[in-house]
Amino acid sequence: MPKKSLEAQAQPGTGSGERVLGTWQAAGLSMAVIVSAAQYGLGALLGAAVVVPVIYALARLRRYAPHARSTAELVGATLGPKAATAAGIVQLLAYVVLAAKFATALGSLLLLQFSSGEDPAAIFSWLPVAAAGAAIVVGAIVCWASTRVIASLVAPLVIAGLLISVYLAVAVTARVAAGSDPVVIGTAATPGQLSGQLVGFGLGMVGVELITVRAARIARPGRSMSLAVAVVAVAAVVLWVGDHRGVAGPWRWSAKLLGEAVPEFYAEAGRTWMTITGVVVGVAAALASGWAVVRVAADLAVMRQARPNTIARVVVMALVAVTAAVLSAHGARWIATVILGAAFLLLMALYVFVTEANSRVPGDSVVAWWVRLVMPAVAVVAVVKPVADAQFASLQLATVIAAALGVCAAAAAAAALLYPARGSHVDDEI
Repeated sequence: MPKKSLEAQAQPGTGSGERVLGTWQAAGLSMAVIVSAAQYGLGALLGAAVVVPVIYALARLRRYAPHARSTAELVGATLGPKAATAAGIVQLLAYVVLAAKFATALGSLLLLQFSSGEDPAAIFSWLPVAAAGAAIVVGAIVCWASTRVIASLVAPLVIAGLLISVYLAVAVTARVAAGSDPVVIGTAATPGQLSGQLVGFGLGMVGVELITVRAARIARPGRSMSLAVAVVAVAAVVLWVGDHRGVAGPWRWSAKLLGEAVPEFYAEAGRTWMTITGVVVGVAAALASGWAVVRVAADLAVMRQARPNTIARVVVMALVAVTAAVLSAHGARWIATVILGAAFLLLMALYVFVTEANSRVPGDSVVAWWVRLVMPAVAVVAVVKPVADAQFASLQLATVIAAALGVCAAAAAAAALLYPARGSHVDDEI
């Protein structure tokens, strides 16, 4: 039996009088949430390989359903409204955690900069307040600023952060090539095994699909996402070269030690530039993820034929603030680890939705068939390998259970929410 399509419900994005975002503006939004993958060095290339099939699937769905307004509607174009709603809820749950994560990172960085010299215990006690405060400020901006304004802020910030990082990596490489000795950092002597880092590398660029929450406002989302991945991957290779030239030690896949090496070479100036990089990238990531979570919530309301309002946006960002406080609480590290891990697994579940929807697009596509097989296999590896490596430790099991509960809750909520919407529609017709 053919699946119900959401194409009839969607409105044309270009016919509404709204201007679409340029390729670089949209790419900036995607880059903001994946730019941290640059620290993975060569491992970022694995992350790029994981998201390439997702980008292909989303681009193909966009061509098939050009009027789809969001990621959920792209999924629903072939899988029907129930799958679309479930995918949207899964996406919302994951983005709430991502937005909280970036707000926590930004709040923590700012707190540390303005609290230097104070008792470390006192600083840690204020981390939840700083994280929640950052989430509230970001929420106030993204709730009332337009998509174009957010993109115009985020793109220059993330590009500036990347350029500074690349410049510092090139400077370190050139300095060592000119005769300076590489610095010695203790942790470089014991590199991590590749097997234990594979899942982290592979999940490094999840979230790149963020711009499709406003698919109707993006001229060519596939091109923008591909550009974002390519730029971050190139930057990651440059950072890896700087890390390996600037830090003495054995072979390493990642470039995480470059941040420690720069102050060793350039003293206070290097430390200042690293701080500036962290702040601008942190602001960009917090704005992009906050923008996405608010738009996903609004799209879910529209799909139910309800009207998004300010109260709903405030509630969503309040949830982000509470989650940020939990993630940064010193006594809740176990819970924070479970929540963050589950968010990445939820995004892998979303990618399975996307690739399955892509496989239902009419037309014989061998690539779509392979993508349909590969992405579920990658998702299984992301679930099983950490559990097996940890010998079924409670932390990893709890992460998988939390993600599974999230998917089940999304499916149940989709079924419950869709029934009243259909019933009211029938009543209106009568």
